[in-house]
Amino acid sequence: MPQSCRPQIAHGYGRALYFKRFSLMGAVRRVQRQNSLPVAATARGVAAAFTLINNRDLGLVLRLRGDGSNVELANGIEGGMMNTLVLLEWTFPGCLSSVGGVTDRGSKLIEEAADRADAARRRRMGPPLEA
Repeated sequence: MPQSCRPQIAHGYGRALYFKRFSLMGAVRRVQRQNSLPVAATARGVAAAFTLINNRDLGLVLRLRGDGSNVELANGIEGGMMNTLVLLEWTFPGCLSSVGGVTDRGSKLIEEAADRADAARRRRMGPPLEA
């Protein structure tokens, strides 16, 4: 497999892990056990699927935080949340402005996602997502 494809494959595998179990923690534990795919990209896929499925509870979803022991995993989870937030805001402009009950961190994620989606729409480009 070409190195350039590994993040996309890992992201897809991460989404499949979540959809197989519908358990964020179960999928994250599986990500931590595998060692052949990039951890951050795999975690990004898990978190993207989790955030999309639970988008009606974004306030709650955005309060989730890891224990900080694995920075690569935590960055992947935050990146997956960001991908889904950007996708939602790009598809439904203004939808993130109605999310309530978020922390300061959640507010920053929402603001950044809205900025990224708006910039992409102005450039007539699709949502800027990262594998």
